[in-house]
Amino acid sequence: MERMAGRRTRPSRPGHARMRTADAYRIFATAGCIALCGAASGAVMMDEAYAQPGNQTITRILADTGAIRDALDVGRPDAGGSDPQMLAQILADTGAIRDALGIGGEPEADGGLGAIFDLFGSILGGEPGLQEIPRILADTGAIRRALDIGRPDAGGSDPQMLAQILADTGAIRRALDAQSQIHDPSAGPPTLKPVSSAVDGSGGFNALSGAFGVGVFEVGGRDYAAVAATRDHGVQIIDVTDPARPAPASSIFAGSEGFDALHAPINVDAFDSGGRVYAAVSGSGGLQIIDVTDPARPAPASAVLAGSEGLGRLTGLGGLDVFDVAGRTYAIATADEDNSVVIMDVTDPASPALLSAPNERWGGFEAMKRPTGVAAFDAGHRTYAIVAAWDGSCVLIMDVTDPTEPVPVSAAFDDAGGFEALSGAATVKILNSEGRTYAVVAGARDDGVQIIDVTNPSVPAPVSAVFDGSGGVAVFGNFDALQGPVGVDLFEVGGRDYAAVAAVWDDGVQIIDLTDPASPAAVSAAFDDLDVTKAASAVLGHSLGGFEALAEPYHVDTFSVGDGTYAIVASREDDGVQIIDLTDPASPAAVSAAFDGYGGPGGFDAMAGATHVAAYEMGGRAYAVVTGSAESGVQIMDVTDPASPAPVSTVFPGRGGFGLLTTALSDPTGLDVFGVGDRAYVIVAAWESDGVQIVDVTDPARPAPVSSATDNTMRISVGFEGLDGARDVEVFWSGGRAYAIVAAFMDDAVQIIDITIPELPAPASIARHGENGFVLFGARDTTVFWSEGRAYALVASAGRTETGFHSAVQIVDITDPAAPAPVSTVYDGAHGFEALSAVVHSDVFEAGGGLYAILADRGSGGVQIVDITDPARPAPVSAAHDGEGGFEALSGASGVRVFGAWGGTYAVVSAADSDGVQLIDITDPASPAPVSAAFDDSDGFEALGAPMHVDVFDIGGRLYAIAASEDDDGVQIIEISTGGK
Repeated sequence: MERMAGRRTRPSRPGHARMRTADAYRIFATAGCIALCGAASGAVMMDEAYAQPGNQTITRILADTGAIRDALDVGRPDAGGSDPQMLAQILADTGAIRDALGIGGEPEADGGLGAIFDLFGSILGGEPGLQEIPRILADTGAIRRALDIGRPDAGGSDPQMLAQILADTGAIRRALDAQSQIHDPSAGPPTLKPVSSAVDGSGGFNALSGAFGVGVFEVGGRDYAAVAATRDHGVQIIDVTDPARPAPASSIFAGSEGFDALHAPINVDAFDSGGRVYAAVSGSGGLQIIDVTDPARPAPASAVLAGSEGLGRLTGLGGLDVFDVAGRTYAIATADEDNSVVIMDVTDPASPALLSAPNERWGGFEAMKRPTGVAAFDAGHRTYAIVAAWDGSCVLIMDVTDPTEPVPVSAAFDDAGGFEALSGAATVKILNSEGRTYAVVAGARDDGVQIIDVTNPSVPAPVSAVFDGSGGVAVFGNFDALQGPVGVDLFEVGGRDYAAVAAVWDDGVQIIDLTDPASPAAVSAAFDDLDVTKAASAVLGHSLGGFEALAEPYHVDTFSVGDGTYAIVASREDDGVQIIDLTDPASPAAVSAAFDGYGGPGGFDAMAGATHVAAYEMGGRAYAVVTGSAESGVQIMDVTDPASPAPVSTVFPGRGGFGLLTTALSDPTGLDVFGVGDRAYVIVAAWESDGVQIVDVTDPARPAPVSSATDNTMRISVGFEGLDGARDVEVFWSGGRAYAIVAAFMDDAVQIIDITIPELPAPASIARHGENGFVLFGARDTTVFWSEGRAYALVASAGRTETGFHSAVQIVDITDPAAPAPVSTVYDGAHGFEALSAVVHSDVFEAGGGLYAILADRGSGGVQIVDITDPARPAPVSAAHDGEGGFEALSGASGVRVFGAWGGTYAVVSAADSDGVQLIDITDPASPAPVSAAFDDSDGFEALGAPMHVDVFDIGGRLYAIAASEDDDGVQIIEISTGGK
């Protein structure tokens, strides 16, 4: 448990920036009304409303009716202003809601809709008053009956009727919230499904290193997340409107003009003020307020620096919450190293004012040792803050109705009075349920969660506690992800209340059903994918997760998009955020994966260190051949049903007729498939064997050795002197004969072999670096193409010479395989070529009457497109690099395959260092455009660890890509679709 030493764990949910369909506990007033946090069920509001002043109650009712109209998509003007004006607006609202629900008549009161409109018109001339309350009460009662919601009746005085209306509107909104969730309770509790992730340094995300705090807000109908990145000393703003495709909106860093308090930020809370949206960010540098009304252009509003005048010796702020009292907005933040909390007036975000900073040295605040989490709530007519104290192993409740003079009210300590899970109290959130108010506290050192009834803040009472590994009354399972819980957020799905808990030592998120706070139930858990999960997935035959950014999760927030409920989790260790679907899973994008060792004897057992893959068709079925460099094997699989790839056969040296000494398969690095007569063959280039192996695969279940050719380093006899370090091979036809051209890295050469008779391969010619104009130092890749009736090979080479590192691409005329001739050469960094530093694979395509090559450059992390219409004058056309222009999976580009579909031309690129594949539209070679990307252990992709080679094939009119994963010892099959096809 010492892992938390020195770390700050202060997650905090965002404040009042938006109303969320799935969160029935946050009510936000619209257009000029005060944003208010509170409960929404009928009984919840009753106790509170009896003691509230009339104007506060009216404002909250107005917020409710506005929210109901939003849910029903009924537009409304806003009166605002005095209490009578607001009453008139509420009456108009309830009438419009009745209209929307198709409720006629006025059974309980005089007037009806005609009277409502008369009243609406009277706003300009005279101001209706409390006499309108009975009609509003009648309206809300009728609406409740229409929705089949029973209600008790208070009747009596105006305050009592106001309380009843408040209860009614809250219950109605809650019912509509529940109806809006497409969730069948009979289908069981919510499940966790990875949706997407964003990682620092990828896809334009540059401020996520040490991601710690996260807050979601809404602007202009779009959803955004603000992430506090401790190691980057910055904030990343992400557009999460489409949770499957989070997009960077902007990033800001400490030291930029006006952003003076962003050193090591750890918490974010969003709020509205004056029609604008702000993010309050707390950290070691102090409190930074940012105007995020335009998320693409965040602007500094103000900064309160740690240690500045009035803040004494405070060394930084952590836990954070924003609340309202009497029309003003306040921020309360914890300062753990000073054992204090700071309360500021942020009503004017440009001029925050320090009001108070109680600490353990104040009378009654002695328990506030290392406060790390804080949440504000209302009880009766007063406002309170509950503080979670890590070293105090307690929670402290203070009255902050007058923020200038906070008053300690009560405290609860771990292992006293029935409290069991408050050791290392890290985070606290407020839950309102069935008329009572609860605090949900994450106890990191107890590996548990404590639920406390704070309906009476003076007497907090333990309700229940759950611990890691316990079952309790868990209907759905055990609590598996509660080691070191430090982040909590609450959400609602299908009328039930849930908590999402981030557990830093479990690298996971636990979902808990809190509908009955006295009996919390484990629902599900998600864990960060570690290397061991790949092996387990192989054994079990299914994915164990797909969560790639849950290592050391410190903060979690929930939000809704359409009918979906999502969690966004900040992962400090992964330098990123993970988005999780908490509702019904969407269709997975990945089709299938196969791993080395899966399937038992005779299964997939020749794919360790998979590097190359090629697809072919035989007898009406589709097959893929994979080379496994780690075990010198070749795997043949049936991919006719791409969702269920089946192992067919394997080839290893020393087995099944492949003689240990006569077979050239040691460390296979390249392959091609070809046909002669009615038979199918695979030719494999083997690095360690310094040669090529030909295998008959006409019957894929019974591959048979045909022949091999290996390098003769002494140059004595057969003429195979250009195969040392055979790296790549491609087959071509010329003059009615079949040839293979081999790139030999160690020989700095290409060897051309006549394979017309596969049983008797014969040397045709050798081209060497430095001879006759050939530039082939470190030859590593070759691609054959035809132009104007002649055959050419595009050969990529790279290596270190006595004069430094050189990389080049040479075009060689191989029309006469016995006499290859250099045609042209281009070099990286010269004449506009910018992505040729270490080309490892290429492909050729036609566009607009011209001929082009696309080259995967592992060195620069990108692709280069070259016009080779005139092979003697290759010209750079365009280049794309990882992390630029929306390209997010090109780091370590290692394979590329071009295909035509949907009236355009596309390339799929495998990127070893990105652990992913990038789909690119190259219809216009001058403007390559990113289409989509897939990453290992994300969205169901399980075998994209260091993908080295990729191929494309067609089954039944549908396109698929198959990638060979070196790190995952397997292949990933991906369905390629675009434009809804």
